[in-house]
Amino acid sequence: MLRYFICFSLSISTFTYCFSTKNILLINSYHPGFTWTDGITDGVVEAVSGRSNLNLYVEYEDAKRFPDLASQIRFKEYLLKKYNASKVDVIITSDNSALDFVIENRLDKIWHVPVVFCGISNPEDYDIDNQNYYGILETDDWLPIIKAILQIHNNDLDRFYFISENSSTGRIRDKIVQRCFNDLKVKTKLTFLTNYSVESLLSEVVQINGKSVIYYHGIGVDSYGNPVVPENLGIELVNHSNVPVYSSYRNIIGKGVAGGYVRSGRIHGTQTAELAINPDLIPKTSAQQGKFVFDYTILKKFNLSLNNLPPDAEVINKPQKILEEYHREAEAVLVFILILLIIILLLISSIIKRNRTEKKFKESETRFREFAELLPQIVFEIDLTGKFLFVNNHGLEKFGFDKEDFNHGINLFDIIYKDDKARVRENINKLISRSLVENSVYCVESKDGNKYLYEIHPTLILRDDKPVGIRGIGIDITSQKQFEQELIKARKKAEESDRLKSAFLANMSHEIRTPLNSIVGFSYLLSERNLTEDEIKNMTKYIRTSSDHLLMLINDIIDVSKIEAGQLELSLNKVNISELMAELSSYLEHEKIRCEKENVRIILKTD
Repeated sequence: MLRYFICFSLSISTFTYCFSTKNILLINSYHPGFTWTDGITDGVVEAVSGRSNLNLYVEYEDAKRFPDLASQIRFKEYLLKKYNASKVDVIITSDNSALDFVIENRLDKIWHVPVVFCGISNPEDYDIDNQNYYGILETDDWLPIIKAILQIHNNDLDRFYFISENSSTGRIRDKIVQRCFNDLKVKTKLTFLTNYSVESLLSEVVQINGKSVIYYHGIGVDSYGNPVVPENLGIELVNHSNVPVYSSYRNIIGKGVAGGYVRSGRIHGTQTAELAINPDLIPKTSAQQGKFVFDYTILKKFNLSLNNLPPDAEVINKPQKILEEYHREAEAVLVFILILLIIILLLISSIIKRNRTEKKFKESETRFREFAELLPQIVFEIDLTGKFLFVNNHGLEKFGFDKEDFNHGINLFDIIYKDDKARVRENINKLISRSLVENSVYCVESKDGNKYLYEIHPTLILRDDKPVGIRGIGIDITSQKQFEQELIKARKKAEESDRLKSAFLANMSHEIRTPLNSIVGFSYLLSERNLTEDEIKNMTKYIRTSSDHLLMLINDIIDVSKIEAGQLELSLNKVNISELMAELSSYLEHEKIRCEKENVRIILKTD
């Protein structure tokens, strides 16, 4: 039963661990942009990412730039206010300052959480065994490092300059280095360069000469509290130093630094995060391993032998053995030959491409000219001044020119009619400036003085995206324009004819009603009243006159129809003018009565 109970308990614990959400708070000692800190942060993020049951929060103490007590108090208040509401399950600290901050402010006791540290090289100063602390030690192992550098220089160094910063981590490191020198009991004197401004540090380094070396472990802030990019300062130190410079920064080995014992902040952070996720799986502390890396060119520059390097050390920029003695000369020759080969290959490639381009251009030009000769329109090319570079045969014949005239030079403005020359020049400028050309119809004049209207469709000729000429097609629209004018005239004539016909018909409708009214009215009187013989005779006369008038109007309408149909035939006969005038007088007398114009006198003289 006990065995089953233990298995069940372990299963429950495993289930709870796998599926419960765990909040991890990473407190960095230094600021973002500090390479070591960024490496640790990237490693922690890499280990946590992809695990849905882990929440990572990252904070920066920024102890290099703000080491004062007031900043520490504000940082504590900030963390308590921000994370008291959230349950923090584990705290990760990077470097000594963050670990000291957590211990001094009892954050692990307040939140009842374990602390996982990294970047600590002095675990003996902390009560790790009796506290809920775990960590990855930053074991530079300074004794082997110092011994390796002294060995490289055959233990013949007068001074060993150690550049460090005035911080809690820096002071701890200085103690360890000093203790190593004390244990070695060598004649080499150890000198710490601490609490300098960048300018004063560089000035101090310039003056270092003789049998000396410099070890640069990195500075985040100078003596004034100004932030410093450690890699950039390391390169500046190399540029100002007359003696070999060693460093723990891998990024600047190969940029003038002789070498050093390097570690990876990213790997450091990954190992720490794995420990924080489940601290029961590995011992409470373990050490991160590094390696020696040296630059062959810098060692040779200072006449340092490779035989004195530590075993398993990595050497970068090391040439091949065959070229080792004359590597500079060989490199120069190889570079020269390589440059010549590249130039030759580029020239050959350029010549081949140019020949191919020229061949394609000639083939394209031939096809263009053959096609242009088949068109019934004018196809032309001109330069930007208007000089013709090409005109097809149709164009030459249209304007009365021949090949000899073309060879002597023909300009576009020689054939453009004077009234259109200014507009042609304006449109050419618009085309060159890539603006819209709206009206491209121009009047051109042939050699024999004939004028034609041409609609031009132009396009730019470009070389390397620069205009060098204009190519276009000209379409003769002279007949089209003449036809359009004739259509306009015919339309106007038809409209006028239609208007006259409408006026005539409107007038005829009025004229027809007049005699009809007389015929109808007098016919009604004849049928409804007892009239005298004279009255009947007079009314009958009116009816006859109106009937004749109506017949005349109908004949006129028929004549108009015949005129429109082109079927009217004229008959030339003698007319009795007196009878015609008498008939007209009778009609007008009747109209006078109808229009109530009794005051109007109608006088007929037939003599």
